[in-house]
Amino acid sequence: MALEKLAQGLRKGDEAADLTGELFRIGARRVIQEFLESEVEEVLGRGYYGRKSEENNGYRNGYKKRYLDTAEGRLAIDLPQVRDTDEPFSSKALEAIKEKDRGVREPGS
Repeated sequence: MALEKLAQGLRKGDEAADLTGELFRIGARRVIQEFLESEVEEVLGRGYYGRKSEENNGYRNGYKKRYLDTAEGRLAIDLPQVRDTDEPFSSKALEAIKEKDRGVREPGS
């Protein structure tokens, strides 16, 4: 949907700064989501549709909506949830962002 909006803006001839900002938000969100998914794969020891084995505890359990404030605006991020692991899942990437910028927000804040 965001890519469609960007394409429409290009056809209409909208200002380049607005389109560049939108392109940044789309790219940044995608990179962050990919990184979060790879963290979950590392914790669980298997891919998204991989089967649980006796050595690997835990399973995916949906997402929590979080927001990341950037210079280009607020990004909506889907934080993966993991259940039944030996230690609670906590994204190292988002923790690093919180320490540097305090830019991750819960819904409604």
